[in-house]
Amino acid sequence: YDNEAFLFLMPDTNSYGSIIATERLRNVISSSDFKNDKSPLGRLTISAGIAINLEDEWKQTVEYANSTMRTAKSIGPNMVYLHSIKDGAICVSDMAEDAAPTPEQAS
Repeated sequence: YDNEAFLFLMPDTNSYGSIIATERLRNVISSSDFKNDKSPLGRLTISAGIAINLEDEWKQTVEYANSTMRTAKSIGPNMVYLHSIKDGAICVSDMAEDAAPTPEQAS
């Protein structure tokens, strides 16, 4: 339960769909009963970085996701960040489904 990294590929998914899917995963994991003594929260959590591949090479997209994940981890446990070419890493944690950004806001 310590510093594991996973890569999820979500073909044909825009940033809005990626945020919703990642937030659902984060919420399921953080609300589980999995104990984690290494976490400041005492339970299993995830920190995630999302990067969208529009025209970049895959290697660059993975680097964006990895960098954004490191940003999320540096802020604290249980965080989700989205990589933005324009704005850098943007926090999208704690967005309930009904408060999630519209597709236009997440683009």
